[in-house]
Amino acid sequence: MIRRYTDNPFKQVVFPFPSEDKAGIQNVIATKADTDGALNQWARSVLLPGCQVPMHPHENTQEVFVMVSGFASYNDNGEETIVGPGDVMYVRAGQSHAIGNPFKEPAVVFELNLPDTPTGADSGKESKMGFNI
Repeated sequence: MIRRYTDNPFKQVVFPFPSEDKAGIQNVIATKADTDGALNQWARSVLLPGCQVPMHPHENTQEVFVMVSGFASYNDNGEETIVGPGDVMYVRAGQSHAIGNPFKEPAVVFELNLPDTPTGADSGKESKMGFNI
């Protein structure tokens, strides 16, 4: 699958964590429907300075992040660290994480949200962040 932004602009979602002016701006590249359930969502996100996505669990999903540019504060199950370009973070099902940008420049990250099962089965539950998983 090739997704060209010029052919089909990506759906944009703004997550106001903690407010609209300190948000995460997510450009959804592909969804579960686009990939026949192979992945839940593929997105490029920009974490504006001051953005803070709170700690949340991934009960029935896995998530992979790849930092593209800028720096972010990343909390992996209670262990806080600074991540930057080229760093990769992985959240297993049942684990928790948080990410934020306490710096002065935006941070860009690619995200892959994957089903916990190899078949791509949907749990039918809503995550604590409000996303259907």
